[in-house]
Amino acid sequence: MHYVIGSGPAGVACAAGLLGKGLEVTLIDAGLQLEEPRRRELEGLQEISPSEWRGKRGGFLRDGMRAGSAGVPLKMAYGSDFAYRTLAGTADLVLQGASISASYARGGLSNVWGAAVLPYRQSDLTGWPFPAERLAKHYRSVFEFMPLSGRRDELEEQFPLYTEQYESLETSRQAQAMLCDLEAHRESLRGHGIRFGSARIAVAAHRDGRDCVRCGLCMYGCPHRLIYSSADTLHDLQRHERFHYLPGLQVTRVSEGAGRVRILTRPAVPIDPTNPAGLASASNINGATTAFEGERVYLACGVLATTTLLLRSLERYDSPAWAADSKYFLLPILRFRGTSGVRAEALHTLAQIFLEIEDPAISPYTIHLQTYTYNDLFEQALRSSLGFLAPAVSGNALISRLLLFQGYLHSAHSPRIRMELRRKPSGEEEMQVSGETPRAGDKVVRAVIGKLARSYKGIGALPLSPLLRLSAPGRGFHSGGSFPMRERPQDGETDVFGRPSGLTRIHAVDSSIFPSVPATTITLSAMANAHRIADELELYA
Repeated sequence: MHYVIGSGPAGVACAAGLLGKGLEVTLIDAGLQLEEPRRRELEGLQEISPSEWRGKRGGFLRDGMRAGSAGVPLKMAYGSDFAYRTLAGTADLVLQGASISASYARGGLSNVWGAAVLPYRQSDLTGWPFPAERLAKHYRSVFEFMPLSGRRDELEEQFPLYTEQYESLETSRQAQAMLCDLEAHRESLRGHGIRFGSARIAVAAHRDGRDCVRCGLCMYGCPHRLIYSSADTLHDLQRHERFHYLPGLQVTRVSEGAGRVRILTRPAVPIDPTNPAGLASASNINGATTAFEGERVYLACGVLATTTLLLRSLERYDSPAWAADSKYFLLPILRFRGTSGVRAEALHTLAQIFLEIEDPAISPYTIHLQTYTYNDLFEQALRSSLGFLAPAVSGNALISRLLLFQGYLHSAHSPRIRMELRRKPSGEEEMQVSGETPRAGDKVVRAVIGKLARSYKGIGALPLSPLLRLSAPGRGFHSGGSFPMRERPQDGETDVFGRPSGLTRIHAVDSSIFPSVPATTITLSAMANAHRIADELELYA
């Protein structure tokens, strides 16, 4: 038996790869899900006209979602924080100058992600022990079960689509106007190292008889569930005769010996913030430990949980692991021409346009910008940012011209994240996570703003630099590399198959093994690399 731990994107991709090799696979998962009352409300929305979703029946979608000057503090799913809930008995998380989350949900953080997907380029894979072409076939394998909305455009020259099975969601009118300006100045922009194209997002235009109706609710959770979650793939895997799913378990330790792996688990009891005692039930979190044995185990719990599990299993207490991060920032831009009726437009509110900046004078690596057009959270954020000037937001002059760049830098320009597992005198554990002081990343962001300002004619907009927001390390959820892959791994590193130094049957397969984190989106490459490790079984078995 081959065991996979975690049902997030890397976990299901790894399981799919193992099944493709003819193996029997068991996926162990805490598997927290959307609360039953909210699930019933969501199903109720699917039975009524989308025109009614913004009324009283759909009010629950907005629960807990607020936007301030620094953006959305925590993105919910259907008004729920289930994707972030922790489990009783896990190491206490102490954050200092960093923002990072584990997910014990079925589908992990893909329940709340922005669904943007773009592969990695060879020039951005600094420190990786194999070339980008080794991931190519696995990008294609991922797109066999992940939907893609995208288009053929100039991005494809450096970022292949890796699939012929894609659809194109209609872009907003603000995005269409900006694309027209970009197209009119294509050659000039290209000469200045700026490439652009339609955003690629993991969204199905049609699914199970339901279509994207451009309701504008994407940021709250698609009522038709058209935004991809790895829980969708998990559901499909459960139909496979060689696949077994064990939810409700938390893996506490893994070990190997005598040609086998041993996995210790306990019941996964979620912490309920509404319960004064802190526990979802009176269940005994120290209940019977269950052990599993098999040929190999693949850890796909996400960078925080996988790092915690490995540090504990390797008895590496008080010995920090250093994770890489892709610096994340938010930059509003103001178009020279407004677009009328943005508040009433039927549209999706995920990323609309990608801009890729390649300028050696700024960075030897790609700088990735995702462009968002109007959604109703914009106004909340603007009111918070503008203070006494907020009344100006009530008119159309500003809103009709406002867009948002969500930017990422390569990890070489970004503060690292220090992760140290400690055992307290009480016997309980504490995971201390802290961010380094900023590197040159802030200067790179300022240089990007200057470049955008100088390219104002081609972009048709100016960056609003006073409204720039630089986020703490980890805030963009593009982190990894706490146990980086190396050709010849040393202590605290892994080989190209995700095996920590000295181990042969325990594999980490999520972003925790990335040697560096490029600016382009992380989830697609985490899935492709996990699938690669599963598919290359004969190279290490």
